[in-house]
Amino acid sequence: MTGTLLDSNTLRNVRVSVSVSESPDLGRLGLLETHFRLALGEIDRWNRRDQPLLVCGAWSVHRRTALSDIERFASDFRLLATMVYLDPDGAEVDPTAGHDEAPVPVEDPGEQRRALTNMRHYLRRHTSARVFLGGKRRGFRGEIPGLMEEALLAVQAEQPIYLAGGFGGVTADIISALGVDDGGWLPPDASAGPLTRGGRTATRAWRPSDIAALVSLGLGRLRRDAAPG
Repeated sequence: MTGTLLDSNTLRNVRVSVSVSESPDLGRLGLLETHFRLALGEIDRWNRRDQPLLVCGAWSVHRRTALSDIERFASDFRLLATMVYLDPDGAEVDPTAGHDEAPVPVEDPGEQRRALTNMRHYLRRHTSARVFLGGKRRGFRGEIPGLMEEALLAVQAEQPIYLAGGFGGVTADIISALGVDDGGWLPPDASAGPLTRGGRTATRAWRPSDIAALVSLGLGRLRRDAAPG
């Protein structure tokens, strides 16, 4: 590990987006939904109260949520997160406008897809890097799985991406498509579809501490190398 220590301010003002959805591969990897949720819940161990999180609600998501749930979520996370809600075009809006207690779901599939895509564009503009975990292969609302669209947008913007393939899913498929690993560590499952070539040992991580350490190290090196002088 010689030479991997970074200055404590290297990642100052860096915001990392976490792209995550349920994975169909947990069972064949010997993992439970609990492991997946614990990986996300690791954020609670930061013990920071300077709103380190940006929580972004797409139009099609917050409109189908009861107003009391939106207000309760904002209250519960007011010390941890800045809350942003978007309209179908990705502009920030007041989620209570035209929204009584009952959900107001967006029924049009085209509007749902547009809202989710524009949310992803918003996050790309407001973050420095993106971490991927899991990802469902079926039942997504767009033309391609959401995590795959987010990866494409990040790559097009030359934004660093970090693929934690230890939970399988679309993240493992992206690793495979990039030809980083042969995917031999993922037990076969005919219903999930074949992996072609797919992540090195680092990309198989599923422990939150390992993922955080590898992402921090990678981002830190990029920031250090980009610094003038």
